[in-house]
Amino acid sequence: MATGKIGLILDAYVNEKFEGDLLFLLSTKALFDYFTEVDNKVLNSNNFFEKLSTCRDKCSDCNYCKDLLKKAAKVNLEYE
Repeated sequence: MATGKIGLILDAYVNEKFEGDLLFLLSTKALFDYFTEVDNKVLNSNNFFEKLSTCRDKCSDCNYCKDLLKKAAKVNLEYE
């Protein structure tokens, strides 16, 4: 991984803030295959990470994450 990217990842972690494509910070190939972008600004503006860390809802009864991901993510239309 390039030194510049490591610096950006550390900066986002230390400052607990990143306004950009969340996939840039992650290195999971499966995510890159399915999504082309996940806008972290959209997630943050909807308190996604706070909600996720305190959520007691059953995913089968709640569509919060699913609906928010539809707003924040761009799916790779060529994914098979």
